[in-house]
Amino acid sequence: LEEKQGMKAEYKLDLVFNQTCIATSLLNSMELLNLGKSSPFCKVIDSLFQLVSSLREFDTGLITIVLPEGVKKHVQGDVSVIEMTKNVLSIVSNGGLSLDEIKHELRQHTRSVMLGMDSSNSAIVRTVHEMKKIWTKLVSDAAAAENMSTGQMLICAVSTLLDKVDSAFNKLREDALNTSTTAEMDSITTVQTTREMLTAAFNPTKGVNSCIALNQFVLKLEFMEKFFTACQSFARVFNLQDTSSMLPGSDQFTGTVRGFVNEYIRGFIVGVGPHYLSCAV
Repeated sequence: LEEKQGMKAEYKLDLVFNQTCIATSLLNSMELLNLGKSSPFCKVIDSLFQLVSSLREFDTGLITIVLPEGVKKHVQGDVSVIEMTKNVLSIVSNGGLSLDEIKHELRQHTRSVMLGMDSSNSAIVRTVHEMKKIWTKLVSDAAAAENMSTGQMLICAVSTLLDKVDSAFNKLREDALNTSTTAEMDSITTVQTTREMLTAAFNPTKGVNSCIALNQFVLKLEFMEKFFTACQSFARVFNLQDTSSMLPGSDQFTGTVRGFVNEYIRGFIVGVGPHYLSCAV
């Protein structure tokens, strides 16, 4: 519905944040007024608020600090930043498939795991695990450096913000899977309909969690690819290495961040608030 109305990712994040604030305030007020008591469902709503807050922190940190620094250092030709860009982009290129193809095959694999079927896309899992291994080493080496270069500081800054999102999501999923509904609750129409909105991220089937983690990693890698590519493009035009193009507008850079947040919400969070708030109330 939001996509049909042309809503931007930035508004979607603000909307979800405001909704979780209202939901949390509502549940706290009910408890204070003795209109209800805290339950595991309330805990899920609180965890959802923490996750959305982490996404907001990611949005703000990237747009106000990391993106401007990345663009500036590319324009200045900082060797460490250019080298880090090559390292990140090589992870993508060495995957053998485009990230869109990898995401599609991962979704197919996840669906097979959810249904308890043998997957014909299991090869992509090995590929993504190898890509993740290289990424992890890249970040670990940067974090362990005694005197961090600018490129290492940039990659660590992004990784730290993404790790906070990961931790908050894992807590949300754990809290959600630790809840259970009664037959009486299941008979409530709102509980039934909102349950159907939940994404595969909250499917309890064995093996699904690891599939979701791989899907999230590829989404993060896609963001990094777009981030560094945008910085490269800006630097080439600014330094007159590419005279056939116009300087990218700020919306191109913010759109990279908003696009990641938008897809994250759509792919992993949709339905959580309405369903668990219905259960809690």
